[in-house]
Amino acid sequence: MKTLFSSILLLLVTISTAQFKLPKKKDWEIANTKPIVVLQLDEDDKNAANFNPFIKKYVEEIFGASRVEKYLTEKEFNKFIKGNKEKYNFIGFKYQTKAPFTYTNIFFGICGKAFMINGGYLMTYNYNYDEKKSTFFNTKFQLISEADIKFALKTFKTNIENGAQQEDLSMSEMIKQSKNTSLKSMNPNANKLSSLTLLIDKDMFGENYVKQFKSEYKYKYEFVDRARIEKAILENEKGYAFIYEHFKPMAGKKSDDFVEYRYYSILYYIYSAENYEQLFFYVPNVSSGSLFGGGVKEEDMVSNDEYVKKLNSVIE
Repeated sequence: MKTLFSSILLLLVTISTAQFKLPKKKDWEIANTKPIVVLQLDEDDKNAANFNPFIKKYVEEIFGASRVEKYLTEKEFNKFIKGNKEKYNFIGFKYQTKAPFTYTNIFFGICGKAFMINGGYLMTYNYNYDEKKSTFFNTKFQLISEADIKFALKTFKTNIENGAQQEDLSMSEMIKQSKNTSLKSMNPNANKLSSLTLLIDKDMFGENYVKQFKSEYKYKYEFVDRARIEKAILENEKGYAFIYEHFKPMAGKKSDDFVEYRYYSILYYIYSAENYEQLFFYVPNVSSGSLFGGGVKEEDMVSNDEYVKKLNSVIE
């Protein structure tokens, strides 16, 4: 089962008052073939010093320099995309400052298309940007890093390639398929963790959670600072995996062709540091007020205090 299925599965637990508009095979094919426009931050932006050079480096390295059409500011991009529906892809960086959530994201979109997921983009990775408090568990405010950019773009590329290979399913077919999918079958690569050292950001969890993890997890692990995880990502270190925390806005209501994202899900993923292969993910049963249902069976929805037990069960 490819990584993309886990993303599709999460869509089925989204609460929405609007009609679903999900990516189709055609959309993934556009993402896999059409030229890419890359947005640049203004030089006075505090994230520009990292984002601008590293987005250029890794877009060209991962997608190929020949795919890049232009590097544009946001104002230039807004003019460029007019009349270019589905002719270009775009990659950029955005601030979300609407209460109660404050975050930033790296995004991949298709010109002239909006979806009922990921803020309307095809894919995003979101990071905490609240300097006063932590909105999501113990996530701390941080500027975007080189490792964030490399990891996001490589994961985008993998998801695009997987999506372009899959045939479209109807909503009823996806729901039926997800209901017959166990946590273990959703994580077919989890057994690889038995031979890897799992790196965990020591600032991500509170003291009680760290104590529980140490007492229950059956395999090799290290609690480290974020810089150690970023080193593993940048150097594609063999023999290591890492827990990566991010979150996704869930579809809310639609007005004037714009989707408001009112529901948020905190998702924990584990990846191989060597090639960013997804090794484990879970769907929490309680998260920031969201109500989950749809295609996911209750026994496969994991609460925080069950996390290590469920993780162990899919590795064995």
